[in-house]
Amino acid sequence: MKITRYHEDLTNLHINTLPPRAYFIPYDSLESALSGDRNNSEYLLNLSGEWDFKYFNSFEDLYDTEISDESLKEDNVKVEVPKCFQLYDIGVFDKPLYSNLYYPFQVDPPFVPDENPCGLYTKKFTVTEDMAERKSIITFEGVASCFYLFINNEFVGYSQISHSTSEFDITKYVTTGENEIKVLVLKWCDGSYLEDQDHFRLSGIFREVYILSRNPNYLKDIEIRQSFNDDYSECTLSIKCDTDTDEGIIYGVVNPLGDVIDEGEVTEEEFTLPITNPVMWNDEAPFVYTLFITVDDEIIPFQLALREVKIKDKKLLINNKAVKLRGINRHDNSPTGGYAVSMADMVKDLFLLKRANVNAIRTSHYPNDPRFYDIAEALGFYIINEADIETHGMGFNTESDWDWTRWSYLSTSPDWKLSYVDRAKTLYERDKNHGCVIMWSLGNESGCGVNHRAMREYIKSRDENALVHYENSHLEFKAVPEGENFSDISDVESRMYAGVTYIDKYLNDEQYSKPFYMCEYVCSMTTGDVYDYWELVDKYDNFCGGCIWEFADHSISVPDDNGNPRYYYGGDFGDFPNNSICCIDGLVFADRSLRPGYFDMKKVYEPFRMSFENGVLKVKSVLYYTSLSTCFLKWQVTNGKQLLKQGVIESLDINAQEEKEYDLFKLEELTLTENAFLTVTVHQNVDTPWAPKGY
Repeated sequence: MKITRYHEDLTNLHINTLPPRAYFIPYDSLESALSGDRNNSEYLLNLSGEWDFKYFNSFEDLYDTEISDESLKEDNVKVEVPKCFQLYDIGVFDKPLYSNLYYPFQVDPPFVPDENPCGLYTKKFTVTEDMAERKSIITFEGVASCFYLFINNEFVGYSQISHSTSEFDITKYVTTGENEIKVLVLKWCDGSYLEDQDHFRLSGIFREVYILSRNPNYLKDIEIRQSFNDDYSECTLSIKCDTDTDEGIIYGVVNPLGDVIDEGEVTEEEFTLPITNPVMWNDEAPFVYTLFITVDDEIIPFQLALREVKIKDKKLLINNKAVKLRGINRHDNSPTGGYAVSMADMVKDLFLLKRANVNAIRTSHYPNDPRFYDIAEALGFYIINEADIETHGMGFNTESDWDWTRWSYLSTSPDWKLSYVDRAKTLYERDKNHGCVIMWSLGNESGCGVNHRAMREYIKSRDENALVHYENSHLEFKAVPEGENFSDISDVESRMYAGVTYIDKYLNDEQYSKPFYMCEYVCSMTTGDVYDYWELVDKYDNFCGGCIWEFADHSISVPDDNGNPRYYYGGDFGDFPNNSICCIDGLVFADRSLRPGYFDMKKVYEPFRMSFENGVLKVKSVLYYTSLSTCFLKWQVTNGKQLLKQGVIESLDINAQEEKEYDLFKLEELTLTENAFLTVTVHQNVDTPWAPKGY
């Protein structure tokens, strides 16, 4: 296509993109800003929906073709965006490939195969006269693996990092009236060496694309920092805006009850706002504030979860409580859309997790859809937000099954430092204002090296109080060069699948100052082990919990002859190399129906502990902020044939971390001639977004 081959150039990761910024949407009115739906903004033109699509077996097949060539319109088909192009017509436009361990191409970084499948997406859109008087910013929230952008047959730019946002100012490329956008998406690029995650390998425009019509003096970015006094009676918001306006910035702060508690106008881009007696956000009572920023004719809302996160005395503290992370690893995935997940998909997943008492999510192994964080924040989830990095396949070579030093090759190579830091930057800058994010993770299973340290340094340079996680910087990592120690990279001591004996020994060793965190533990085949782990979590304050591997199966749904879904594993598409059924390891099936492991998780994550002796039930709350008064309890005694006795405790009015005893019955009241069973169930006595009263 006679364009520069940026997709194998480590020095040019993005061409003509705007700097990474915090996620937000400008609205034209307060009513639309309050709607919670970005499509209600008059300033947003959503390009999702039907596009023309032309598939090429390789980038080389069209490299010498002009983008304006009429032949590129031949054999176009209509496709849906967002969606992965392997799923449009399975077996026609490339095919899904499942790999957990291996790169699905010859390892020769930064080069990728000449046979590099790609798709050319084309769509027409209209620029109104009102839009023509403003700036036009096009936003891509997720494209795998990289893309070249053209507007009206002019090259605009290039970008990579599949699960991060790329934005371009296209004002000078568009005209009033009809315009045409073309997006050339490649399956592989040099960035693919950093995206060797355990899931189906798919490609295409998989998150939404839209044009923001911005005021010429628009708010480019905003940073909202929180600080508190010792007893949390005072919060200070330190706000830094990046804007070209000379008209001043109007602000308003709304509390969780919907009351305006502060409003005004400032002329400086940096200012502070005090909040007296703030309602602190947490997983049990996730009350959020809203900050409104108005610049000229744009109203921009920001959801605020006010909380303090720190490590002190070997403990992970949230609002000065040594909370436990009852967590799960979750991919953005759909059996029909691949990496493309809808708002309804995200809400369904989060409701299922709330019903299972989950309070923490590791975004394995990349940033999620930007809207996910607002939903998670409102429902009460702690997020371990992970960079789009995994280099698992670097550890394999032809001489042995596993090479520890080779695994760290990219993480230690100076040539790849820019790529690593770029992924820390796009992770942090987009989500920096989200209080639900309690740790920033530097990726997954990529060995360990100086490039991870550079990622940490970038994040710490932006927020010295930010907590950084990276599992491979742990104590015994085998690839550390002689004399080099990378344990400074992670603020928590993290492990995958460590045994309880090892963990117990760590927790009792006085020389270790970091809290222990299991970023992955058990899986759908071993969830019976969770009980042994949680005996330790309950026992030790310096054990902050962990995240089970993993939430949902990754199979691909293909309709059978009767139109019913049939679920395909690795290898079912003739994909090679593949890791077979390893993708079927979730606690729920791909359609989100529940597997047995879901109930192990739900049981061990319940917010109480119980014991029973001589007719007395002892209930201890393991909550940290709220009472169990939103629950009631039912009990019954049966002998397998008949109900012997039953009762109800209308409200478990037990304060956080306290316990109560309940006299259920006298043993002598029961005539027991065979084994009898006491069954206790706890129910909600209020409606919640994720479950009705009585759940």
